[in-house]
Amino acid sequence: MTEPEKTKTTTTSAATKVKDLGYTAVGLGVMGVQKLTVTSKSLLEKSPVDLPIAQVKDQLKAVQDVAARSAIKVDDSVGRTADLVEGALAPLEAKLPAPARDAVTKVRDQAKDLHSQFRTKVLEPQVKAEG
Repeated sequence: MTEPEKTKTTTTSAATKVKDLGYTAVGLGVMGVQKLTVTSKSLLEKSPVDLPIAQVKDQLKAVQDVAARSAIKVDDSVGRTADLVEGALAPLEAKLPAPARDAVTKVRDQAKDLHSQFRTKVLEPQVKAEG
């Protein structure tokens, strides 16, 4: 295998792993928040009759607070991962042939899009719920 072929194979493999990592991180964050939301709603529906509504509301607020903190932690992790990947790929990118640079650009754009989707679908609803 020639050097350009090795570089292309390595770049493609790294890009695939980064993309998979991004999807996994966002997916886990979304699933965690969804589970907390379902749990909090079922808490209201299944509360015992003798449980004061104020206590149920307090418990619901506590669950929402945990969900918000978890979402922020996932967002922070995704951001730090994106920064690490960016830092690792930047020095190599200039040495790559044009098609490989294009692949790196696509991976970078997909990672930014995933992070944006996470913020839109998870963080923004949490902020609205708190407000």
